[in-house]
Amino acid sequence: MPSITSESSDRNVDTTAQVKVDGTEVLAEEPVVTGADTLSTPETAATDASSATTSEKEDADEKEMRARKNELEALNKEYKNVGHGSKTELVHLDKRWDKNGDEYYIRQKKAVAALTPGGNWWQKHILVVIRHFDEDEQEKGKIERTSVEVYSGYLRKILAKVIDHYPGVSFHTEHISLTLPAESLYHYRSELRAEAQTLREGSVELEHLNILINFIETQFATTIEQVNNLFPQGLISYETLWTLFRPGTIIHSKIHGYDRAFKLCSYYTCGTYVDYDGQNFGTRQEKLKIPPFEGSAQISALPVAPLEMRTRKDEIRMAIMKRGVRFQTMRGQCHREYVGVAIEQRRNKSDMRTQMDGILMRIMARGRVLGEYLDEGMEEEQKDQKFSINSRVMIDGTSYNRFCAEFSWEAADDEEAAEALFWAEDSLSPEEFAAFKAEKAAKKAARGLTDEETLLATNILRGFSFAEKKWFQLFIENFSEITWNEASFDRLVLPESSKTLIRALVSSQLRAEGSKFDDIIKGKGRGLVTVLHGPPGVGKTLTAECIAEYTHRPLYVVSSGDLGTSASHLEQELTRILDLARTWKAILLIDEADVFLEKRTLTDVDRNALVSVFLRLLEYYEGILFLTTNRVNTFDPAFQSRIHMALKYENLGAGARKRLWKDFLSKLKGGADISEDGYNMLSQYNVNGRQIKNAVKTAESLASFTQKPVHLADLEMVLKTQADFAETFVGNES
Repeated sequence: MPSITSESSDRNVDTTAQVKVDGTEVLAEEPVVTGADTLSTPETAATDASSATTSEKEDADEKEMRARKNELEALNKEYKNVGHGSKTELVHLDKRWDKNGDEYYIRQKKAVAALTPGGNWWQKHILVVIRHFDEDEQEKGKIERTSVEVYSGYLRKILAKVIDHYPGVSFHTEHISLTLPAESLYHYRSELRAEAQTLREGSVELEHLNILINFIETQFATTIEQVNNLFPQGLISYETLWTLFRPGTIIHSKIHGYDRAFKLCSYYTCGTYVDYDGQNFGTRQEKLKIPPFEGSAQISALPVAPLEMRTRKDEIRMAIMKRGVRFQTMRGQCHREYVGVAIEQRRNKSDMRTQMDGILMRIMARGRVLGEYLDEGMEEEQKDQKFSINSRVMIDGTSYNRFCAEFSWEAADDEEAAEALFWAEDSLSPEEFAAFKAEKAAKKAARGLTDEETLLATNILRGFSFAEKKWFQLFIENFSEITWNEASFDRLVLPESSKTLIRALVSSQLRAEGSKFDDIIKGKGRGLVTVLHGPPGVGKTLTAECIAEYTHRPLYVVSSGDLGTSASHLEQELTRILDLARTWKAILLIDEADVFLEKRTLTDVDRNALVSVFLRLLEYYEGILFLTTNRVNTFDPAFQSRIHMALKYENLGAGARKRLWKDFLSKLKGGADISEDGYNMLSQYNVNGRQIKNAVKTAESLASFTQKPVHLADLEMVLKTQADFAETFVGNES
């Protein structure tokens, strides 16, 4: 067998391997180290070097493990008689991973022991700071997090007493673990120092607490120095902004231009406030933001700041409290006048996640994890639109939630109650859980809001505008009581006999509400249906308006265009409208209802479907309904038995027109300079009530431009313009 040697080697090697002799493979002996020569080929040399390195590493690992084992035995012996969390020393450790994937702990800068059964010696210390290294990248020095572990029973009791609740941390467990920077310790350091003043000098409790306080002062030394430098000047830097915002602090911000108070959830990005959904009080969350800034900024000028740090804090608090009291009185259904800005809210469905109560967030994901997840990619796709409205509205949070898919909450007095609700949902049946929630809500509704809850009450109520026929978020500041115009019925241009009849029927219907009298079929025929028919502009719509004023009820006006032209859409919309009108006890007026009242035929299937749906829904309506039409002669015969009263309106005579001219002109702010003869002249114009109203409005604009009262000449100019248009319109038709 050939011998392969290297003259330059310092070790002798015998070898048996696959080698080639004269181009033929033969078996040679494997290399055996003898101490003098080594293998001369590059391949075998590299293999040998790798094996040697591996062997050396294994030897080193075994040596390290033996050292840690010996050290552990020594530590266990040293700590044998030391109680859990009683060694008065702060120790800093690194948590690392060995080659088997097992974790072990070393003192920073000095190895101490591996984690083996019974090897929890560090838990004998009252306080331990641990750097948690990444298992896969610890060689690169990658640290996942650093935590401070509290093992002292004395400290656990003190922290539970002083801090109690803090987002993402439980201070009522056997083991308290805080991820640094542990803002909770900074925020409560003053209270911890105050607690130290109450402890007996030389006591173990005081000794433990002083070590914790010293740790806090060291951990936050730079932050404390920066804050102490800026705070006396009323300043703060963006980096130390978090120090102002301790969770639970009452903070202030302006939302939509109005002063609002919130209870801080976590940091300054989220505040809770009290709202009402039509049935229960509960909490919602508002996302808050302070844009980054360079250098320092005045605390009082920040868009979000603790209420106590505002220069006008007392004035702001008093105004918000007064508004909160009003908020409580307006819960439920309220009919009010509203003048001001309103918000039509259109949320993306994904925004439901932002409505979770803060305590539920903390239960589901400790710390900032879930909060950060929600922030990612969730710059809320708000498409809220602002409207300026001037109309009567119905405040109704329950119906708003039904028809606008608004998000609700779990009504809760405090964090403990919210947490109880969270766990109760898992442990109770749906029926039991519903009863559980109802009981809690009833208790809270019975006692009303506390002073703090009143301060946190929103200034937004949800309601329906009868003019815009839309749901809005409405600001409490813009509501006022309704001034009812009961005299309007007396000025209605109708025969006295008709007025008496309609008053009698409406009054009788109001008295019968809640009566057990019914049709043979339950729910049928309990409403009052009145048809007002006649030419345009003779007072049909005005009659319904006057009835609403007379009865102090909302007037809900619907046109045929609101109901659609398909049977399915008509059924959906009319069902919703009838439901709301019944809920609000409103006077419902369906204007120009001709298309739904016309006689059915054998050929027009679509129209027949409309009429059938309309008939069926009206038969079960229990409120007061007015229908206006210009073509009563085309009615379907089935309507005759469903109509309780029909009022016919004739074209206005000269006397009626004169009354209307006087009535409209008397309401002008600038007044009108018109003699009795002038009114007689105006009454001769063959115009209807709507045309008279429009003429007065146009003349008022003209008089305002010239800064003079309205004169007869102004009205005649407007009437001539109307006549010219009417003549042209008739000419085009022919």
